[in-house]
Amino acid sequence: MQASLDAGNIQDGAYIFEKMKEICAPNLVTCNIILKAYLEHGMFQEAKVLFEQMSENANRLRGNTDYKMLVVPDTYSFNTMLDACVAEKRWDYFDHVYQRMLYHGYHFNPKRHLRMILEASKAGKVTFLSYSFCTYSFVYE
Repeated sequence: MQASLDAGNIQDGAYIFEKMKEICAPNLVTCNIILKAYLEHGMFQEAKVLFEQMSENANRLRGNTDYKMLVVPDTYSFNTMLDACVAEKRWDYFDHVYQRMLYHGYHFNPKRHLRMILEASKAGKVTFLSYSFCTYSFVYE
C-alpha cells in the first residue's frame, strides 16, 4: 500500500487498503497513512468517511480485545483532519472534528491549534472561537 501511495497511485493504494480489510483489521498507522493520502490527493470526502468510521469505532469499544479490531483516531488523525478542514475551508466540519477531538480526550494545544482557531475566526466562526478559548482556559488553568 505504501509503495503505491509513494508512487502517487492513490487508487491502487486505496484498493489495497480495502482488500486488506478482508484479511486483517487495519491498524492506526495504516489508517492514518491512507487518511493523509486521501487528503493529499484531493479526496476530502473519502478521508471524511474513513475518519468518521474511526470516530464511531470509539463508541463500540467494550473491552481490550476490541482494540485489536477497531481503530480509533489519535492526535495525528485529528490534527490531519483539522488541517484539511482549514485548507478546504470546511468550517462546519472543522467544528465537528474539533468537538470530537475534545470528546476523545485530546485537548487544545496552543502551539498547534491557535493558527487554526484564528483562521476559523476570520471565517466568522466566532462562537467556535469563544468556545475554544473557554476550553483552553479551563484545561490550562
